[in-house]
Amino acid sequence: MSGSAWYGRWMSWCWVGLTLIGAAAPLAAQTEVGFDMALQVTDFASSEEFVDLENRTNLSFPAPHIRVAMFVTPQVAIEPRVGFTYSASGGASVSTTQVVVSGYYHFPRINGGRAAFVRMGAGASILGGSAVSDTQMLTEAGVGIKLPSRDRLLFRLEGFLGRAFESDRSRASTRLGASVGVSWLSGP
Repeated sequence: MSGSAWYGRWMSWCWVGLTLIGAAAPLAAQTEVGFDMALQVTDFASSEEFVDLENRTNLSFPAPHIRVAMFVTPQVAIEPRVGFTYSASGGASVSTTQVVVSGYYHFPRINGGRAAFVRMGAGASILGGSAVSDTQMLTEAGVGIKLPSRDRLLFRLEGFLGRAFESDRSRASTRLGASVGVSWLSGP
């Protein structure tokens, strides 16, 4: 097994383990489960080693991931997010699994129960297919607000900045975007 393939599998298991540890939060704690619609612009870094990719704009609804935030305190939450995409064309296929773990800080609630937040996260995007495999490390930061709608239902507006670092087969890129999400709260 090549170093790249070994590293990709090792990272996959590490992220699965971290996600399971995060999911083992006390059952009495409040959790937030949701999905988002996102608009993002991706700027690929120039590189002589990779095929030149054009910058792109993506609009996705729902975004190809699900997120589950577990509150450690009323202000602090840990949110693992997992996504999966699969494409096949002309006998070739490729799948991408993305795992990101973010930490949130919620500022004190203001009138109407609205709460502003900041987010920092890190993770990996794992690419696998009939002709390629790769793991690319990611970082993300965001700022937003949560707007309560009904009992246990809220909307989440967020602006974010993300960075994917260069790997064996993938170019570095910077993402800037905005998302609108729907979340359901459980627990006390």
